[in-house]
Amino acid sequence: LEGVTAFFVSLGIPAAHLQAPLVAGIEFAGGALLLIGLATRFAAAPLIGVMGVAIATALWSGVGSPSDLFALAEFGYIVLLLGLVVFGAG
Repeated sequence: LEGVTAFFVSLGIPAAHLQAPLVAGIEFAGGALLLIGLATRFAAAPLIGVMGVAIATALWSGVGSPSDLFALAEFGYIVLLLGLVVFGAG
């Protein structure tokens, strides 16, 4: 967790010492809920936010065109998670 906090500080994310455990908790709990198919729509929504912030803070400098954005794994996760929010676990 210290490494993640240091990375968040290097990105200029405010309150990195609070954000790192929050993001880790969202990713762990949300991923676990998705894995077992419980509360899928509710678990996917905060994960979309986490991926959006990851793109905006850590990866945006490498995006020069829409094709660069579409090539990011995080963008693919957002598309997948949006599908789960809209359609559910099925």
